[in-house]
Amino acid sequence: MRLLIIPILSVFMAAAVYAYPVSAQVKLLPRTGAAIHTYLLKHIRYPRPLQEAQVPGTVHASYTIKEDGTVTDIVLVSDAFSGQFEPEIYRVLSAMRFEAGPREHKKKDFLFRMADYLTLPADTLKNPGGPVVVLGYKPITCTTMVADTVPRSLKPR
Repeated sequence: MRLLIIPILSVFMAAAVYAYPVSAQVKLLPRTGAAIHTYLLKHIRYPRPLQEAQVPGTVHASYTIKEDGTVTDIVLVSDAFSGQFEPEIYRVLSAMRFEAGPREHKKKDFLFRMADYLTLPADTLKNPGGPVVVLGYKPITCTTMVADTVPRSLKPR
């Protein structure tokens, strides 16, 4: 009896997986400058080690949007600290998917800056034609010691 149940269950499970495919669809971006700029501001993060060390940087990116909406030919050039900021930008650019359309070549600058030292005008931060400004913040450090955080039941006697 056990030998018959296992193959029958596997057939039903395979049919269930085939009948209900994963419905996670990627939202396609329009090819407008404002949509691209907003997407990049939302998804690019300041690399944690560089943020903790308060290291700023600038990266110039160029990429091609193919007819089917995928991004290829990503070229990243960094002004300083080569190889530090590029993986994050490459991750986000390669994940973008656009609506179908003609082949386009785009360029974008990325400024990684600490919020304390930011001297850019406020309108630059949200200007779709301008650079993408990624803000980093100083790490929070605890300057006072907490007197007793271990419960008495866990303390050695």
